[in-house]
Amino acid sequence: MTEGGTHFSYLGGAGEGVLPVPPELIGPDPAIPRPYLMALNTTFFKTYIAKQPQYASYLSESYVKEMSQDPLNLFVIKSLQDTQLK
Repeated sequence: MTEGGTHFSYLGGAGEGVLPVPPELIGPDPAIPRPYLMALNTTFFKTYIAKQPQYASYLSESYVKEMSQDPLNLFVIKSLQDTQLK
């Protein structure tokens, strides 16, 4: 989860594209979450698709916390209760 960000924060642009995205949906700095996306996607695919378990440690809460930076902090959520989903 990215605190202070949305799905649009990861697009890497300033709202340009087919449909304009308001700045409040992009978040404070679109340059911050792009490396999050690249690093976590790479480690996920290396671990689970390429079956290279040495990458699994990069999917840990401690690694995510280490790469996280203000104002778009990252958090690992492993599960949610039904009430939290509602």
